[in-house]
Amino acid sequence: LRNVVLPRTLTSIGDYAFSQCTNLSSINIPPSVTSIGKYAFYSCKGFKITRIPSSVTSIGEGAFGECKEIAYFQVDPSNPNYQSVDGILFSKNLDTLICFPPCHHLSSYQMPATVTIIEPYSFCYTELRSITFSNSITAIPKFAFYKAPNLVTFVIPPQVVSIGESAFEQ
Repeated sequence: LRNVVLPRTLTSIGDYAFSQCTNLSSINIPPSVTSIGKYAFYSCKGFKITRIPSSVTSIGEGAFGECKEIAYFQVDPSNPNYQSVDGILFSKNLDTLICFPPCHHLSSYQMPATVTIIEPYSFCYTELRSITFSNSITAIPKFAFYKAPNLVTFVIPPQVVSIGESAFEQ
């Protein structure tokens, strides 16, 4: 499966819908879609740019996990729940970092102070070499830095009280 044309009347992309479609290089999410299920595009290794329309109000855990080629996210500015800052996918109020694109141009990253939650798989396959967490972070979820071999420096704040399974698995 290389290309998919979704109908303009589609309202939901279900859990695991295109998971493991490793040859899928792009998909146009229609403006009628309101939800993207968990792991919906997991391991779609050919994605480069992902556009999120204004209609999307829900993105499930790991929806873009292991999408190795994503360079940036583009979110419609009128989306009420999500936004992209420098190509990085966040919740609208910037309290949740959803996905840092694996092929992002940055080699080091300082998380915004507003971020209190990092989603699972959020830094999966990233090419980052260093990261400084927000002081508001209290937990690092499962698989947060899964397969991030270039990461050599990370500064974790002392209120961090838990680190999830395989958070830094290589």
